[in-house]
Amino acid sequence: MLYFKTIKIENTDPEIVEKAVRAFSLKRLTSLDLITSSVSYASEDKYFLGVEKSNDLFITRVRTPIERIFPKLIVRFKKENEFTSYQIRYSLPAIAFWLLNVVGLFADLFYLLTTDDFTFEGLFLITLIIVFFLLFTLLELTFTRNRINKAIEKTGVTEF
Repeated sequence: MLYFKTIKIENTDPEIVEKAVRAFSLKRLTSLDLITSSVSYASEDKYFLGVEKSNDLFITRVRTPIERIFPKLIVRFKKENEFTSYQIRYSLPAIAFWLLNVVGLFADLFYLLTTDDFTFEGLFLITLIIVFFLLFTLLELTFTRNRINKAIEKTGVTEF
């Protein structure tokens, strides 16, 4: 999969990060891409849904019903990096939505260049959808980072 952002965790013990991620995650057995809604799994003490593979730990943020409009981000912690950083990617439905909109944008641009009776409403609408998708991605990224930091903070306080 294509990870679009890598975030280093500074000034924190990797063991505390690992304990925090594991303590605040509900363990799942299926891929996080296939879980259509993480809302039904919400609880006060769990922030993430997680799947553990042999070399990686994947998590996604548990979202409220209002936050379903945000694209789902999947976070990967590599065990070989000892939880000093994590990578972020879109889920498969979010990737499909993104690709369809980009293809639509290029189709509208091609139509603009090849015809004389083109109107800008379609181009404007697809551009607006892409901008909102990117803004919602930034919001989801901020929420996810805050939840990871909150879990680390809570684990670090109880650790010492």
